[in-house]
Amino acid sequence: MDKIINNFIKICKIPSPSGNEEKVRNWIIENYKDLGNWKVDNIGNMYLNIGEGEKSLLLNAHIDTVPVDYNEIKVIIDNNIIKSDGKTILGADDKSGVIAILEGVKNKIKDLKGRIEIVLTVQEETGLNGAKNFDISLLKSKEGFVFDLHNPPGDVVNMSPYHNTFKFFIYGKSAHAGAEPEKGINAIYLTSKAISKLKIGKIDEETTSNIGFIKGGVATNVVPDFVEIWAEARSRNEEKLIDISDEIVDTFIHEVEDGGGKIEYKLNREYNGYKFAEDEKLIKIIKKVFELLNIKPNIRGTMGGSDSNIFHEKGIKTIVLSTGMNNVHTKEEYIKIDDLLTSVKVVEKIIDLYFEN
Repeated sequence: MDKIINNFIKICKIPSPSGNEEKVRNWIIENYKDLGNWKVDNIGNMYLNIGEGEKSLLLNAHIDTVPVDYNEIKVIIDNNIIKSDGKTILGADDKSGVIAILEGVKNKIKDLKGRIEIVLTVQEETGLNGAKNFDISLLKSKEGFVFDLHNPPGDVVNMSPYHNTFKFFIYGKSAHAGAEPEKGINAIYLTSKAISKLKIGKIDEETTSNIGFIKGGVATNVVPDFVEIWAEARSRNEEKLIDISDEIVDTFIHEVEDGGGKIEYKLNREYNGYKFAEDEKLIKIIKKVFELLNIKPNIRGTMGGSDSNIFHEKGIKTIVLSTGMNNVHTKEEYIKIDDLLTSVKVVEKIIDLYFEN
């Protein structure tokens, strides 16, 4: 128990923002070399195969975090709660998942009755890039569990959205805003007209959209001739995503061109969604795990993406489980010690039940 807590604190102390995961990767290789020979791909993902047999199970978490402003993360324990000193994130997202997997597997490695494949990805926080670039042919598993969700152990994601992102480039015409503004075409104004006609925020229970980034203009006395905008839309229903995406694109094109401007855009499918029925094998297994651990399951959809979305696209069914992390991506992030230890037990029970037959 103490070693699990100590290892979690140690790994959290090592900053690992997306793209700078090397120190954490080296720490894992050194401290968990008893699990086997870790391999690292060309983008920095770590993977390890343990055991043999026809049955193979994937366990996944990510080793990167959101940006950290400090060279060191100070971790404290306060009344059964692990948190930072309030100046940085803690990094429980997703180092709680990492430690749960590593410690849970370590406790089961001696009597393992099948094959475990651990994949610890990088650059998850910046667009699931580690998973997107991972060579899936290295794996035998067709099923698995992703440990990367806030809330105490018990939450299970059985639905995840489809996600599109947009980049719009709006071109107007510059002019002196005081002397002859009529000679200009205000790109900011055209952009504002388009945005004002869009549905932004929560469209319905499974669909959202957002304008997240705007850049344009140089001075108050110059009619702006260029604006760049980044936006997104998500839905757990792919047809709804297509509809809202078409609406966003068509609105921008109409308002900009109607106002005399020009427009270019890029639309990108970040990832596809998925949905599990409650009678799916993995759902049944995790329900039984929670029953054995006296945990009440909370099977629910999410509007966020994870490595699970990418594994699904590549032919590996995975569901996402909560690990106890809370207030992620903030300086108020924390995890209860009991939840961290329970997550380790969840991994152990998953291994027991998955390979029992």
